[in-house]
Amino acid sequence: MTESKIKPIPPINVQLAQHAYRMFNVAVPGKISKKDITNPVLFEHVAKQLTLFSELRVIADDGSFMARLLVMYVSGTDVIARVIEYHEFEELDYSRDNVGEYFTHLRGPKRWCIVKRSDGSVVKENMPDKATAERELGEYLKALAA
Repeated sequence: MTESKIKPIPPINVQLAQHAYRMFNVAVPGKISKKDITNPVLFEHVAKQLTLFSELRVIADDGSFMARLLVMYVSGTDVIARVIEYHEFEELDYSRDNVGEYFTHLRGPKRWCIVKRSDGSVVKENMPDKATAERELGEYLKALAA
């Protein structure tokens, strides 16, 4: 009988995921390229939080893409990460939202924003809730009318 090269996995090598590695959510500017999301400069200020095989869920602040990265090396402020998956999303059609040239919209890390319908540009961002955004929109429209 020949001996198999495959050995049983030792119990110490099987752990609950939350004990074995760390997961982080990372918000980046939407204009950053796919190549640049692995640039070590991005992670210089947070390298101390990362460990080997940490997983990074990278989301563009404008919702244009999301990616998952795996940390392959950490030393001091130096981090090497590799892309596991990457997805780009088409621009949203804002014409379905409420009527008018400007409207409020929840945009992830940018929180509640006032958006210009014609080009999707953000006029004001980081408002804590919809009521505040609607109030700010009303004030903005009054200022435009004046």
